[in-house]
Amino acid sequence: MTTFDERRTLEEQLSVALERHLFKNDGNPFYICPTGIEFVLEHSEGREFLSRLRGHTDATDPTGTSFIYFPDRIVIDTVGRRAFWLELKVMKRSPRVSTKMILKRSHPRYDNIHPEKWVKLQPFLIPEYWGVIERRALDNYRRLCRSIGDRSLMLIVYADFHPHRLIAIWEQDMVKLYEQDRELFPDSNRENVQSTRGSGTPWANVSLGNFLPLESFLVKNTANKEYWKRNQPGEKMRMILGELGG
Repeated sequence: MTTFDERRTLEEQLSVALERHLFKNDGNPFYICPTGIEFVLEHSEGREFLSRLRGHTDATDPTGTSFIYFPDRIVIDTVGRRAFWLELKVMKRSPRVSTKMILKRSHPRYDNIHPEKWVKLQPFLIPEYWGVIERRALDNYRRLCRSIGDRSLMLIVYADFHPHRLIAIWEQDMVKLYEQDRELFPDSNRENVQSTRGSGTPWANVSLGNFLPLESFLVKNTANKEYWKRNQPGEKMRMILGELGG
């Protein structure tokens, strides 16, 4: 099981690789602007703002405010003529995840999933499609996107256990399968911070079964077909995965 710091390092490598090969800040076809907490902490005004923000919350750790989970980037697609948030996540294989555990935990009630949709999810209730995300992050993404509208946040995930490893989805299409009890595991948990060396926030599980390979997702949802014919997204994926260790 990887530590929080190891996942953070890999997430930074993912960010660099994506911006080198795909999301170049040159308008062809994307402009990007950092918006996440790491960017804010690089500037004195941002650190001062965060300090004031923390002073007005009852949270017992810094991740108790939704601002901490603001998406990583804003992307402007100059060809597709639209803008969206971009959030990056790294998910690593856990030896504790098994099909038996997944079948025991997952339930349609967590996302009010319609019976017909639940049936379609059944084949994906296996470790290769069992994603994990911090619950407060998922809550915050949903609040933001409900206020802005559909297709306002693109989530890109590198999951070393998924058949395609590099995958993507719009926030509106994510399906929550399980979450830690909100009374037993409140958003801010000092014990978890000390024991896990992570953020200490409770987690939720989402299905990766309806994520698309990143190449297919970008061709379908960004720029246009002519642009992607010229720019060979498949080759870009191979370069990115190579930089992430295959």
